[in-house]
Amino acid sequence: MAEGAAMMRVAKVLAVAVGIVLPTAAVAQTAVKFSLDFRFQGPQAVFTGAAEKGMFAAEKLAVQVDAANGSGDAVNRVASGAYDIGFADISAMIRFNAQNPDRPLVAVFVAYDSSPLSILSLKAKGIARPADLAGKTIGAPDLDTGRQIFPVFAKANAIDPAKLTLKPVDIRLREPLLVRGEVDAITGFVTSARFNLMAIGVKPEDIAVIRYADHGVDLYSNAVIVQPAYAEKNPEVVRGFLRATVKAMNESLRDPLGMAETLKKRDATVDAAFEAERLKFLNELLVLTPHVKANGYSSVDAARMTKAIALVADAYGVAPPALGTVYTDRFLPPAAERMPPK
Repeated sequence: MAEGAAMMRVAKVLAVAVGIVLPTAAVAQTAVKFSLDFRFQGPQAVFTGAAEKGMFAAEKLAVQVDAANGSGDAVNRVASGAYDIGFADISAMIRFNAQNPDRPLVAVFVAYDSSPLSILSLKAKGIARPADLAGKTIGAPDLDTGRQIFPVFAKANAIDPAKLTLKPVDIRLREPLLVRGEVDAITGFVTSARFNLMAIGVKPEDIAVIRYADHGVDLYSNAVIVQPAYAEKNPEVVRGFLRATVKAMNESLRDPLGMAETLKKRDATVDAAFEAERLKFLNELLVLTPHVKANGYSSVDAARMTKAIALVADAYGVAPPALGTVYTDRFLPPAAERMPPK
């Protein structure tokens, strides 16, 4: 017995010396159900990449990454308890909190410093500014944040909702309906809808985009969201998830194609090169803002967030939720660890 133990110790020493990893007991991992905000596209590669490249595993997390049908879908999933953590436009969550003050959600990390919410159309339709929407039919999926936050956009631009039609559409048919002329415009993330139109043959120069952010609606966008009770019960899980998210965001900046390749395990039809371009477009437009370059990811300005909360609440005629119930920085990695790569 003693001789056998001694031989094992010698073997371990030799293994370390030559870089051999001996089998060890499996490291216990915490299971996490995570809802994306949309289908498996370039932006969602941050999370499939974190799963496939071991970033979640390094935090002892076994994360199930599932697609969704919009931010409203992700919000509902987390609110119901069906999912532990979600990724959704924070404005959809603010709306939910304002309308459900007895069961609010909280954002623990803001990934997109600027909003992609937009109205998109074909230039041939002649829709170049908000006023041009009068008399038009807008294809608007119910769970799409562009649809849910449209009243904010309408109020900021003095648009009478009675003078246009918001037509509920299946989010999977949104862009084809626009191309076929069955609607005049669509709501959506410019990062999703623009590339979806390109994927079905529309030239980029033929796409007209009206971004909410350019017309009086200065909002933060996608955030990692949880139930407050889940975060209180599982603080290290949330912290580990956010550390992995930061690493994955940095990797998406360094190697967007490599991250986009991880989408194929979820959807074999994915064109990784195309989705890598979508991911780069999003990073440049929404992630790497001057504020983020100077202060790091999720460096939320309290005054700006408070104003965003008020905009959403006012448009729906409800009392604005308190800032502390909408966003917390308690689970963030240190600021120095949240800086994007140079």
